[in-house]
Amino acid sequence: MNTTSNWRGHPITWDYTGERWIYADTSEPTLGNRRPCGHCGKPDTPEGHDGCLGSLPGVMNACCGHGCKGLAYVQYPNGRRLAGTRALREIRRLQKSRTGKKPLLPIPAAPRALQPWIAAGLWLALVAAGFGIYCLVS
Repeated sequence: MNTTSNWRGHPITWDYTGERWIYADTSEPTLGNRRPCGHCGKPDTPEGHDGCLGSLPGVMNACCGHGCKGLAYVQYPNGRRLAGTRALREIRRLQKSRTGKKPLLPIPAAPRALQPWIAAGLWLALVAAGFGIYCLVS
């Protein structure tokens, strides 16, 4: 049985002997071997954001999807989360607001006591959907 997935736009395979994910083309472990996006080719920013996104104002975390629209997401500190094509539209809107072409509307934050639960809920939802830790780190 061969278990395969995708990590930041690169095909990966589960190595049963080493019990780790490896890149399908080189057999290098994914852990500790960051690559540029497999879709656009841009490396991460120095802050660790997807190269094509940069820093998005008011966003807790986001992912461009690396060529897979269904994996794109934007999450705000108040727990609001957009996914897929809605997330990609929001990313474009935020990038325009960052350049001064559109005003950015403030997003209210969730109460501090709820923030860890919101983050945990996102993690559980992604794991339950079969995305595992690999979508969270991107």
